[in-house]
Amino acid sequence: MMESIRFSIAGAGWRAHFFAKIAKALPHKFCLAGIWARDQQKAQALAEQYGVKAYSDINELIVDKPDFVVTSLSWEPLFEYNKLFLQKGVPVLSETPPAPNVDKLCELWAQAQKSKTKILVAEQYFLQPQFSAILNVIKQGYLGQVHNVNLSFCHGYHSISLLRKFLKVPVGKVKMTAKAYEFPVLETAGRNCDIVDGEIKNNRHEYVFFEFENGKVGVHNFSGVQYHSWIRGRRINLQGTHGEIIDNTVRFMAQAKDPAKIDLLRIECGGQGDNDGKFLRSIMFGEKVVYQNPYTPAPLADDEIAVAHCMEMMADYLNGAVPDYTFADALEDSYLSFVMSDLLKDNGTRETEIMPWHG
Repeated sequence: MMESIRFSIAGAGWRAHFFAKIAKALPHKFCLAGIWARDQQKAQALAEQYGVKAYSDINELIVDKPDFVVTSLSWEPLFEYNKLFLQKGVPVLSETPPAPNVDKLCELWAQAQKSKTKILVAEQYFLQPQFSAILNVIKQGYLGQVHNVNLSFCHGYHSISLLRKFLKVPVGKVKMTAKAYEFPVLETAGRNCDIVDGEIKNNRHEYVFFEFENGKVGVHNFSGVQYHSWIRGRRINLQGTHGEIIDNTVRFMAQAKDPAKIDLLRIECGGQGDNDGKFLRSIMFGEKVVYQNPYTPAPLADDEIAVAHCMEMMADYLNGAVPDYTFADALEDSYLSFVMSDLLKDNGTRETEIMPWHG
């Protein structure tokens, strides 16, 4: 892996702050060369906040030759600038999804194949510590063959990417059945603050079944209020031939004869009487470490830790490694999310098509 990962950011919105903050917290790993955005005032403000330069135009970013550019823009311009950077030979780490519809996903795939410029998508959820720990438990065989997953944790392509990771299903055809409901729920919080006015709003709750060609089944079970609510939690349930995970509890047969139940335990610094600062150190499964945070003691939230993993994955990819989440994976998850969105409009069922990236 590169000793110093030098990258630039195209965009100055809420998500762009994640990448800039990570570079500031981990200067020995990441070097933010500069920031460009269509809104020059926003780019200048973000650049000043993190002590880097603001590019005056997109060509200045390209001439600066970063190892890669993080594209963190809204959907339509994200596609256009992803395509532009590929045409110019600038490697890209794109926000999700990398294009706003299926036709443009196909166009972006064709451009990547034509230019041979490397591109990945910063789909971070499977790299969050909790999910990395769960994937490690699965890898070690405690659940046997995982055959069905019920996930009530995140929306769209994030949820789909986790389902596919947990079930280890490749890109390919899938039958999808979707249904949405409206349920009233008390508003308790937003992205930046609590909500205490007692208002009750209807929120859409999505149920989508994925039946994969290998017989495995995934269930997307989610309402957007789960992201910001004190009265709605998030849930996961994975079932395999030899065990099950419900949230952070793993049930399995020890030595093939004795039932066992072990909780995944977060080891954190920054608790009562601790002066070392707040950060995640590791996640334990009994006496085993199933996730080790490589970015300690930086005070990063789980999602920021995951994004840092994405950035390192991109750097490794540029050095010839095979990424754990390929561009084809990202296009597949985005494609399935677009199909899912269409099906939820009329509560339909559909089998997906073979796409160009299926190979």
